[in-house]
Amino acid sequence: QRLSGNGTLLGDKLAIITLAGNPPERGYQHGKSLRDGIHRFYQSWTKLLERESPFKLTEEVLLAFAQKSASFIRQYAPDIYEEMKGIAEGAEIEFAKILFINCFDEGYGAIIPPKPITGISRPPLFGTLLGGCTSFAAFGKATRDGKVYIGQNYDYSALNCEPVVFRIKAGDDEPEQLVYSHAGVVAVDGINSAGMAIVENTL
Repeated sequence: QRLSGNGTLLGDKLAIITLAGNPPERGYQHGKSLRDGIHRFYQSWTKLLERESPFKLTEEVLLAFAQKSASFIRQYAPDIYEEMKGIAEGAEIEFAKILFINCFDEGYGAIIPPKPITGISRPPLFGTLLGGCTSFAAFGKATRDGKVYIGQNYDYSALNCEPVVFRIKAGDDEPEQLVYSHAGVVAVDGINSAGMAIVENTL
């Protein structure tokens, strides 16, 4: 591993970024630190959906699909909306494209319809892909020491989604956080210093 000039710890395809401040400030730091990766993720994810979907998708169609979520995010999670705006500013990319990659899982599930597979009575959710992420939690008698353990495998390829870990410093009303995500995406999975953890599955 090595520490780059912008404070990014670079390992084998994994960046570890420390973020601090309010949501727009964290977003700007995120976007500036991972600018090139964000642009690559946008391009690779757009091309993947265009290639895998049976529909005649265009960039315009994909951005319009994600735009449907904008008003809901702004209404119910304004902090996330502001953080995405900060990412767009820091990465020097249009906000619509940051919104799109933050809706990466919704896009994959909605745009690629199920197809039957020989020997499978129920078609999978994602086109010809069978499977997806798996999460677990164990506690009490299920663990040797009685402590709580939570984990998840992640079934997206790093070839399409550049992985990153964010160390988010505690703020005035927020605990410290350790978050797994992609370049340009606010968060996917994580845990905070209060002991709350979250995992993500497409159901």
